[in-house]
Amino acid sequence: KDHSAFLLSDGTAKSVGANWEGQLGDGTTTNKTTAVAVSSVSGCTSVASGNSHSMFLLSDGTAKSVGANDYGMLGDGTTTRRTTAVAVLNVTGCTAISTGFHHSLFLLSDDTVKSVGNNGNSQLGDGTTTNRSTAVAVSSVSGCTAVGAGYYHSLFVLSDASVKSVGGNW
Repeated sequence: KDHSAFLLSDGTAKSVGANWEGQLGDGTTTNKTTAVAVSSVSGCTSVASGNSHSMFLLSDGTAKSVGANDYGMLGDGTTTRRTTAVAVLNVTGCTAISTGFHHSLFLLSDDTVKSVGNNGNSQLGDGTTTNRSTAVAVSSVSGCTAVGAGYYHSLFVLSDASVKSVGGNW
């Protein structure tokens, strides 16, 4: 929302802006007007910024995250805020990431999807409204080619060019 993360050509990341939850990943909660290096992130291939958390896809198909974690959206199995990047649990073979307001999506190499975080509007697609602090499989989505996490919803583009969605619809 009030911060941005940037992927650099050497596989590292930088970030800038609001940092009240540590979402810049520099080990502090101090807002920054100049981009700072994200600690503990290398081999990065993609970045995504949520409301108050950031997600990093690594070249080995895993992900790291940093920032607010009150809904478990960092995926580290806790609801503890992190100011340096931590590993997202239960995510391997990841090819794309997307962050929403308080949730994140992971497109896997087998064209399935996992999700983590706030699920108050069923935006995680696991058939519940239970928040998840560890990534769970999105039900009824296979053959997925792209993902998009919104405010309280998630979108999935399928190989036949159709789109599925879950979550808030107002």
